[in-house]
Amino acid sequence: LAPLAGTNCVHALGLTGSFCNVEALYGLPLTHLHIDNTGNKSSIDLSRFCSLERLSLTKPKRNISGLAQCGSLRELCLYNYAPMERDLSQLRELRHLRRLDLVHPRIDSLRGIGELPVLEKLIVAYSKTLRSLDALPAGLKHLEIDHCPGIETFVPVGSLCGLEMLFIRACKTMDTRSFLGDLK
Repeated sequence: LAPLAGTNCVHALGLTGSFCNVEALYGLPLTHLHIDNTGNKSSIDLSRFCSLERLSLTKPKRNISGLAQCGSLRELCLYNYAPMERDLSQLRELRHLRRLDLVHPRIDSLRGIGELPVLEKLIVAYSKTLRSLDALPAGLKHLEIDHCPGIETFVPVGSLCGLEMLFIRACKTMDTRSFLGDLK
């Protein structure tokens, strides 16, 4: 990765496998970054990527830090996200986040994202552990819940006044009258 140091024309980068000398990347004006952390042991401090707008992380573990300090993030995709708190409270400082995709997350609730003022699109897919939708942000326009059989109730969806697109697939059997009647 050292040859990239000092390069001002690289704005998007994808890293996969085991990589080293991450220090050389911190000076790049990256706006888009994808990291497949499977098998990687190098430490990465995301807060050092000051211009980051889009971030995709696969298997974020302890070797990746600084996510909460990525204040310029607009879009975030997390694969196999498993925070110790089992919720999304680590993301509550991402005040400019407009889109959040969670694929195979190990979370019990969405607590933490209700504080994201501009979040418009939320996708949660393949979560066996998600139980509660109580913390849905009021400004959501697009909501997808796919293969999340543990959700206990969809009633919180009914309070989303500005919702334009709703996609629910392969969740437990539900009585749609319990929340669709409240949608305006």
